[in-house]
Amino acid sequence: MTEISRRGLIAGSLAAACLSGTGMAFAQSFPSKQFTLTCGYTPGGLADIIARLVSGYLGHTFPGPAIVENRPGANGALGWEAVAKQPADGYHLLASTQSQIVLLPATTPSLNLDPIKGLTHVGLVGESPYLLWASSRFAAETFDDLIRLGQAGDAPIFYGTSGIGGQQHLASELLALETGIKMDAVHYKGGGAMLPDLMSNRVQLGFATPALAMGAYKEGYIRPLLSVGDAEDPNFPGIPASTEVGLPRMKSLLGWYGMQGPAGIPDDIADDLNRIIQDCVSAPDILKALELNMVNPVKISRQEFADRITEEYATVQELVRAIGFATG
Repeated sequence: MTEISRRGLIAGSLAAACLSGTGMAFAQSFPSKQFTLTCGYTPGGLADIIARLVSGYLGHTFPGPAIVENRPGANGALGWEAVAKQPADGYHLLASTQSQIVLLPATTPSLNLDPIKGLTHVGLVGESPYLLWASSRFAAETFDDLIRLGQAGDAPIFYGTSGIGGQQHLASELLALETGIKMDAVHYKGGGAMLPDLMSNRVQLGFATPALAMGAYKEGYIRPLLSVGDAEDPNFPGIPASTEVGLPRMKSLLGWYGMQGPAGIPDDIADDLNRIIQDCVSAPDILKALELNMVNPVKISRQEFADRITEEYATVQELVRAIGFATG
């Protein structure tokens, strides 16, 4: 059984077992019928697993089942567009990713997707830890070493990405822009394709989630230099966080999973949905499933979620302009 299949099985089993009654207070008014969650990615990936965890919670907590519809294509744009056309009644939700809501509109303006007003931002489910990894054969053993070597520019430093315009590419370019280190990109068809070259030092650096990199890390092929976020990751003690080393804007490239709906959902329904999502990520079985999939649960208000998206979008737009990148 593949790792993705195993994770999907775990997620599905835990979602089906999630019988928490924390949301029943809403059942007398909203919600009162079936939810549909659209995922803009293929089945089996982490975005799909998150969608099915939430749908399992909804289906066992409120009247009627909750279903997941996969609408993969155009880096998540097809799923976004499908939800945007639905009635703004709170029963049609987008199981979203940071890449889909923030990066895609900034890097592909021709799609005319508005991340600020084009959707109702319902709630955040969780974040994926994101670290900068170096080959164990690379001379930099710490983040300070990397800055020293990169600013000296004595030898080229190559970083790997999962593709042009993706999270790894933009995070690396923001790092270079903010620190002045000199790096050259090598683009691959996915993070998994980049990893062997990082292990062998054909590329020296690469951003990746622990879910992707943990095997190579445990075998000693790569080492973490930096954790993206405000505070040290407890799973990687001693590795500095980006905000701690004076790079607060790096957090704009931290991947998250959330829930959006069509623009115009009434405030009272959207507030109910936010409380439902917060209850969901507090349920013990959901917490266990998120931990197994290396996702950190996050509970914030609708306004905090919207403000975060606005700030991240502005940062990524500025970065795209600074490096002269856009796909249309």
